[in-house]
Order: sequence, then structure tokens, then C-alpha cells
Amino acid sequence: MTIIMHKLIKNYLPIIILIVWLFPVSNQLNTLNNNLLRYCYLLNFIILIVVFLFERYIYKRQLIIAGLILTILTISTILFYVLNKDEAYIAYGYLMNYLPFCVLINIKISILSKNNTLDILFIVICILLIIVGILTLLNNVYLEQLLKKFYVIHYPHIYSVMWEKHKTVTFFGTHSISCYIYFIIWWLLDYRMTIKKSILNYIFIVGILLNIIMCTSVSAILCVGIIVSYYYIKWIKTPQKYNILKGLIGILIALTLVFISKDIIIQILGSDKNGILGRFGSTGNLNYTLLYAITQIIPFGFCDLNELWLTDGGYYVHFIRGGFFLVFLFYFGLYRYMKINIRDIKRCNFLFLSLLLFEVGYQFTISLRFFMIMLFAVIYFNYLYNEKTKKIKICGMAGISDI
Repeated sequence: MTIIMHKLIKNYLPIIILIVWLFPVSNQLNTLNNNLLRYCYLLNFIILIVVFLFERYIYKRQLIIAGLILTILTISTILFYVLNKDEAYIAYGYLMNYLPFCVLINIKISILSKNNTLDILFIVICILLIIVGILTLLNNVYLEQLLKKFYVIHYPHIYSVMWEKHKTVTFFGTHSISCYIYFIIWWLLDYRMTIKKSILNYIFIVGILLNIIMCTSVSAILCVGIIVSYYYIKWIKTPQKYNILKGLIGILIALTLVFISKDIIIQILGSDKNGILGRFGSTGNLNYTLLYAITQIIPFGFCDLNELWLTDGGYYVHFIRGGFFLVFLFYFGLYRYMKINIRDIKRCNFLFLSLLLFEVGYQFTISLRFFMIMLFAVIYFNYLYNEKTKKIKICGMAGISDI
């Protein structure tokens, strides 16, 4: 009975992870549902606990880091509230941003990566995101109604704004979250190319890149810039004329696209309503909050103040909530989680540095859609890594038999 349960969990848990990842967060047209959003965070937390217990790996350092993160936040909350009772209130909902993260960084994937359905699941994800992206560009009415009803996140009518501008945010509400998720999918596709070379991979990469580009935001420009730079360095460093030629052609195409779209790019980067200028510019919505936080001896913890803007930027949010020590612990814990699970240090470092860049403009690593995609990413990466290892062993044995 125990063996059967073990097999069932191993086979179906990745599917449950993806269902929870794309779980609806609203249930009325253009209406934000805070209760449903909280339940979704709770569902993420429960799934992470299940995965942690199923894998049965315990890293003392990760447990200490998670404990310190929650301790700093708790102490800061108590002290800040006591000192600012007249204007502050405790927003317990913020705990659901940090609890799933603290469980996530303690997970070491091993058993779940030994599942042959993972590749099919990943293909389904790619097809789904690309089709929804294309239907968004085509202004499909049925899709519009579906997204506006079940996937409103952050504030009401957000999908109306995104839809009018044909932004391919699909199930993720905003272009920041969408672009960063597409980037993780691309990162997995690039690694898949080293094991399973097929025309399907090229189609998926082009489709995911199209989704990123059509988000038409600072996040999209950042992601495309990182991807183009990656391919350029990868091709130029490989001592083959064909790869060098690919690198030069890539630069030419990129420069041509920049020239064609220069007016749109200038408009996006120069906007004081979003992006870096919209946050940290002279009229940015974070200036007053950051100035207020710097003048406080005690960080906010889980406290809120009505007149302050306590979102939009990972480093900014963690600094306000727990000071420099929380910022360090948070990203150190995230890096250790990635290093433990991603058994290719170069790819691990590349993804981590990319996430650090993403965090400048948005707190992606504590957002609802991050936990499940990051969990699935390391599960699928380990599956691919195992497949690659098997392939190398088979080739090695074939070479020995030839001798």
C-alpha cells in the first residue's frame, strides 16, 4: 500500500503543481478577489509542504535561514507596531508571501524528477502559453472573458488595460510577472536543446520569445536583452565559424529590430508611469515610502501604513520589511536553494543573476505565481539532467564496446 501511494504521489504531484500554478485568482468580471487570492497562497504553501515531506531532505543551514527570515519579520512587526500604534496596523496577509518562500528554499528535489511524464507536461505548458499568447494578439473574445473573470490580480480592471494594448500576459495579470515566467520557460527550453534537439524546441523558443516581446514593457526589454546577450556570448565563445556567424547574424537582427522599434522602446523606457522611472524617478510612487523607511530605526515587518506604497521592487520590499539583513538572508537562501537543485553551476548562476535583475522592478520571488513555477523548474531541470547523464553513459558504453 505504501509503495502504491508513493508511486501515485510521484506520478501525480507534478500535475497538481501545475494546476495550482495556474489556479484562478478571481471569480467575477474585472473584480479582484482578495479572499480567493489568500486561498491560492495557502494552497501553494500546502503543496510546498507536501513536496518537502515527500522528498525528505533536510538542510540545517536552509532551516536556519528560513527561521531567521521569519524571526526578523516577527520582531520587526512587534516593535514597529508598538512604536507606531496610532498610524500602523498589522497586515497578516504578508505572511503568505514569506511562508511559502521559506518552505521552498528547504526543498531538495530527487524523487519527483524521476517521472517520465515531466517532458509531456512541459510541452503542454509551452503549447498552452503560446496559443493563449497568439489568441490575445488576435483579440479572441472568449479568451478575453475568461482572463478578465478568473485571472484578475493586483487591482480591478487590470486585464482591460492589458487587453486593450494586446499585452501577452496570459494567466499572470501583469507584464512583469509574465515576462519573468516566460524567461524561466525559455531557460528550461535552452537546456532541453542540449538533450532533445528538435524543430519543436525552436518553435517553442520563438513562441515564448514572441510572448515576451509582445508584453511591450521594461520587463520585456530586460528579458530580451539578457537572452540576446546570452546567445551572443555563447556563440562567440564557441570556436566554430558557424557559431560566430550565428552570433553576428543575431546581433544584426537585434539591431534591426531595435532600429525599427526605437520609438516604442524610447516611449517604454522614458515613461514615468511604470518601469524604473515610474518607481524611483523624481515623481516615482516609491520615493516617499523609501525616504520614510530610511528614517525609521525599526523596519516595518508585516505592518502597513495607509499613505505608503509598499510594493514594486524585491530589494525595496525586503529592506522596508526587515532591513539589510533580511535582504541578504532572502537572496542568500534563494541562491542556496538553486545551487542545491540545479546541478549545472553556470546555468544556476545565470538564472540567479537574471532573477536579481528582475527584482529591481518587481518582487517576483514572493509573488503568487513564482513558487510553483520555480518548484516545477528544478523538478524538470533535474529530469533533463538525469536524461543527459543516461545519454552520456550509453554513448560511453557504446564507445567501449567498439574498442
